Amino acid sequence: MHRNSTLLFLITLLFLLPGCATKKMAKQAYELEMAGMYKEAAELYYRSALRKPKKIEYKSALRRAGFMYVDATSQDISQAYNQGDYQKVVYDFLIIEDFVNRVKRTGVDVQIDHSTQRLYENAQDQYLNDRYESGLKLLGESNYTEAKAVFDEIYNIRPDFKETKSYLNIATVEPIYQSGTRYFSERNYIAAYDEWSRVVAIDPRYKDTRQRMMDALNERYKEGTLLLMNQEFNAAAHALGDVYKINPSYLDVQKLFIEAQSEPLYRQASQNMRSGRCREAYMTYVRIEDISGGYKESGRLKTHALQCASYPVAIYSKTMPAHAADGSEFENAIMQFILDKQDPFVKIHLLP
Repeated sequence: MHRNSTLLFLITLLFLLPGCATKKMAKQAYELEMAGMYKEAAELYYRSALRKPKKIEYKSALRRAGFMYVDATSQDISQAYNQGDYQKVVYDFLIIEDFVNRVKRTGVDVQIDHSTQRLYENAQDQYLNDRYESGLKLLGESNYTEAKAVFDEIYNIRPDFKETKSYLNIATVEPIYQSGTRYFSERNYIAAYDEWSRVVAIDPRYKDTRQRMMDALNERYKEGTLLLMNQEFNAAAHALGDVYKINPSYLDVQKLFIEAQSEPLYRQASQNMRSGRCREAYMTYVRIEDISGGYKESGRLKTHALQCASYPVAIYSKTMPAHAADGSEFENAIMQFILDKQDPFVKIHLLP
């Protein structure tokens, strides 16, 4: 009985706590409002109204404090406009506009007066024009980081302002494009390709980026083919592998990539065979098959190496008429033990 009473108390407390917290919040909002801190009060009333949407008194308080907050900010906007501080006008207005839009979710309508709206529109034109000119100047100086920040700001305020979107795009991708150009001039072709790939991901039609990507890929391919001709197989495999990873069907890169990896192994295996190291030769031919699926005569030579490296294992158990089943079981166990080793060179012979 005692446990049930405790449980009932806890459940009741669980339901009462949110209501108590909301009342405390509304009380704090009222105290802030009385102190003339309308913005802070309105924010707390807003949160209270969201938590308790059926409480009319919270909405009424939000409307009252919200009006005072918007009115006070509108006066600040008017003063800032008269002082030519267009940045403050723009950002103060955006803040109260956001507030007005948020409180609508509670069903409370707080209006911004038309005169403040007009001041904002006039100030916005002035401010954005100044910022736009500043952004163009920064672009002309190749200061792409700061130019991007300026055009980002303009875009967030008014996306369709003049050619903001175009210049924001240039400020974003041009430094990456130029980075690719630097890598290309240093013959770091894959790094150049990667940078230009980033450009294309942002703007598929930016300048000649796609052609530059193909140029970079082709230069790396030519490096690989030249290295292969000079029998520098490891470096050739690295270069051709770079191209193959990007575009496996590029010209004959797949064939050359396989050759660069397989040829040194093929020569090594042939040398091992001549030296009588058949096991090493066999394992090398297996590697070649894994890489290429079949390079030159690797398949036939692998079989020959296996035959050369194989050794017999004979299994014999003396016939015991009274224990024939045990003898057969013993043979099978020994055979399974050997097979479990997965030694490709073992040949098992059962002696009669």
